[in-house]
Amino acid sequence: MSLVERWRRLRLREAFQRLSIEAKLALVVTATTLGGLVVATVSFVIYDGISSRAEFENEVAVLGRIAADRATAAVAFGDTRSAEETLQALGVRSSVLAARLLDEAGEPLAAYTAEGAAPRLHDLDKRDLPPEAITYREDRVYLSRPIVLEGVEIGTLLLESDLAPLRERRGRYTAIASAVALLSFVLVFLLSSRLRRSLAEPVTSLARTARGVTRDFDYSVRVPKTTGDEIGDLVDAFNGMLEEIANRDKDLVSAKERAEESARHARSRFEETRRSKDALEQEIAERERLERQIRQSQKMEAIGRLAGGVAHDFNNMLMVILGGSEAIRERPGDAEQTLMEVDEIAAAAERAASVTRQLLAFSRQQVLSVQELDLNRIVTDTRKMLERLIGEDVELSTHLHDAKLSISVDPGQIQQVLLNLVVNARDAMPAGGALHIATDEVEITPGLAASLEVEPGRYCLLEVRDTGEGMPPEVASRIFEPFFTTKGVGQGTGLGLATVYGIVRQSGGAVSVESDLGAGTQFRVYLPNRAQEAGAGEGTERREVPRGNETLLLVEDDGAVRRHLRSMLERSGYQVLEAVDGVEALEVSRAFPEPFDMVVTDVVMPRMSARELVERLEEERGAMRVLFVSGYVDDVLSRHGVTTETGRSLLQKPFTRDQLAERVRALLDGPPPGGSTGSGSASGD
Repeated sequence: MSLVERWRRLRLREAFQRLSIEAKLALVVTATTLGGLVVATVSFVIYDGISSRAEFENEVAVLGRIAADRATAAVAFGDTRSAEETLQALGVRSSVLAARLLDEAGEPLAAYTAEGAAPRLHDLDKRDLPPEAITYREDRVYLSRPIVLEGVEIGTLLLESDLAPLRERRGRYTAIASAVALLSFVLVFLLSSRLRRSLAEPVTSLARTARGVTRDFDYSVRVPKTTGDEIGDLVDAFNGMLEEIANRDKDLVSAKERAEESARHARSRFEETRRSKDALEQEIAERERLERQIRQSQKMEAIGRLAGGVAHDFNNMLMVILGGSEAIRERPGDAEQTLMEVDEIAAAAERAASVTRQLLAFSRQQVLSVQELDLNRIVTDTRKMLERLIGEDVELSTHLHDAKLSISVDPGQIQQVLLNLVVNARDAMPAGGALHIATDEVEITPGLAASLEVEPGRYCLLEVRDTGEGMPPEVASRIFEPFFTTKGVGQGTGLGLATVYGIVRQSGGAVSVESDLGAGTQFRVYLPNRAQEAGAGEGTERREVPRGNETLLLVEDDGAVRRHLRSMLERSGYQVLEAVDGVEALEVSRAFPEPFDMVVTDVVMPRMSARELVERLEEERGAMRVLFVSGYVDDVLSRHGVTTETGRSLLQKPFTRDQLAERVRALLDGPPPGGSTGSGSASGD
């Protein structure tokens, strides 16, 4: 919008505002009336145009349909004379300028042209017009209608009409509408003049009085009431407002005094609130400090319970190891007794490794060796051990599912789950009782799956039920918490059932407990059903330890472990070169001109990590097979860049000679090494 247009608009607005109310009413009534009449006239003209056009199109369509029906026989028999007579009949309509009949091939059969007309139809072909549709071109309208006999198109009727009659009708109706609108405007204007005078006078009087009150602050004046309509109501309201203002003016002084008093009181309350807020903040800070102290003491108490339980278990194991070692030294010639002592030492070491596995399973950092196993076979194979564990005063019974129950778990972990549940049941029956172990295959519905926090589907069920003392609800709700135990200090780590929970969740399953005081306890372990064609849990019979005569480079910083590993490898037939760390391993490699077949190395060592050692060796000797051995867990191995691509493998400590020999032989007999030793995620350590 230009500056001139803005100025003009502003001047018009100011001029309108300066008008009297009577002039404004006149202007508004006139503009509204004129606008309404214009809209009504235009709407009428548009409506008439649309309706008249529709009537015209309908007339042309009906005329075409009648002509096409009458010409059907003539077109079917190719009767030119009858066809022309049919078209001549269209002359009764003055708007029809021309018509043509075409046969099935599109050739002209007959034609008609009105007298004095100059049609354009003869220059058009039926392909120029859409079938069964009306087409407007300039001042003419065209119709193309197919002639159909028994569902087959045998010809076409082309019709041309003039739009002049339609235009004449629109002109007449527009003139009539304009005349009616003008007459209506004159009548409305005359009526509105009288209305303006009856409205403007009382409003003007009201405005004069309001200006006087504003100027003189005289609230005693009143406006005379001359009408009983809404304006009279407005006058009454204005007079009442003046009365109310006068009354309220008297109350302003007292209200001001009360407000000042309230302000003084509010300031006093604010000061009190600020002091209370400061005291509350101090109390909250003190409470948070006490809560931190309580949490720290709870952590220390939990660590103390864990340390007491672990120390108790390890002291018992060390007692067996130390006692067996002394017995061997005192009776070096008694082979049978020496073998028994060695078995006891090995069993104590395995129990120590089991405690470590419990801690790792509880924290979900234990390295898994997942296999397809049969849950029924696990229960069957461990039954004798369980009978010795629970004692003669507890009756053990089992009920196994008829079909094989395939699960994907670590063998040691699932045995640990069963062992911990049985030990828990035994401790709940100090005076003896009955222990029942059952397996089954169940379907977990979406509702049950939501409560167990697993996916719906088929699951293998392991159920352990005892007739012991049972647990109250407050104990059952905490039974899987770490370090929670109802036993005395030093009688357990509080990790037994927490370990069960960690193993089962790590394996994709769930565990639930049901118990009441005096009614025993029932644990239900759900593990995903991994049904496979290959049998699970096979091959438990002892196999011959694989041997070899290749040359291996052993790198281990712990002297005792290194000597133990060298003894294992040499007893399996291998030639062993040993080094205390990566730097010494490079020196040994450079001093040994012959090739060696594999590197067996610890992961975390001083001066040089296993990853850097392997990279340096491969730069000097090319790609080689590597077996990593470590007692660390996943995240430590990942930080040291250990991967297990082709030609690489990882063996978790502790392990037996058989496990080491099998892993070494599998790597040596496997595909040649390939890929890089770049960082990646190991399978665990």
